[in-house]
Amino acid sequence: MFLSLFTDRERDLFYTLSLHLIESDGIITGEEKTMLEGFKLESGRKLERIHGTPNEIISELSLSSDKIKNCILLELIYVALSDNNYTENERSIISKVVSEFDICDSKFREIFDWVTNLKGMYSKILELVNVR
Repeated sequence: MFLSLFTDRERDLFYTLSLHLIESDGIITGEEKTMLEGFKLESGRKLERIHGTPNEIISELSLSSDKIKNCILLELIYVALSDNNYTENERSIISKVVSEFDICDSKFREIFDWVTNLKGMYSKILELVNVR
């Protein structure tokens, strides 16, 4: 959704962090693969996987603007919820992002709730379109 706002480096870091998030539960679902492909298409260029731990990547991304950090958090929450299985490992990575990005609890909750509502609306749209 927001990758066009990111620098090339931020895109690669975000992509790599998304991969870490997706791989954290040991299962990569079809929804998650589709999301990664969408990131590649939206970026308009080949995304590179950056070598580094999630903590190192989060630390570098924490130097981004507040606007970019909010976009990153929103996108990561969407990634974490895409398979409808928000695992403890995913929660841990998201918590680290919130902490390192210095995002207050109310802002996190607002973003989390918005993503949850968006997913619900998207599911309802699919349901309505598939009704015969």
